[in-house]
Amino acid sequence: MTEDEAIAAIGDAVEDTVTGRTGIMTDAGPYTSPVTRRTMFLVFIRPERGGIEWTVEPTQVRRHPTDASAPRRCAPAPRTAARADTSPPHAAPRH
Repeated sequence: MTEDEAIAAIGDAVEDTVTGRTGIMTDAGPYTSPVTRRTMFLVFIRPERGGIEWTVEPTQVRRHPTDASAPRRCAPAPRTAARADTSPPHAAPRH
């Protein structure tokens, strides 16, 4: 998977081809290790039923075969757009 494909796959079910684990891709982008100070492009994957998120390089990821043609599960939030209104919706009036 290329970096552009990884960004487009955020929110989709994916498979880590090295370990065989599957999960939901939650993010993709440059990451700087606090230990090595090396920056690399990584994808972040979380297990679908909960658990510890892990990272891999995008070349080690493919869309999960069962999800390849399925609609996206959730749309990623825009990275730079501010949310307009975060207040809860108003209750419907009772008649």
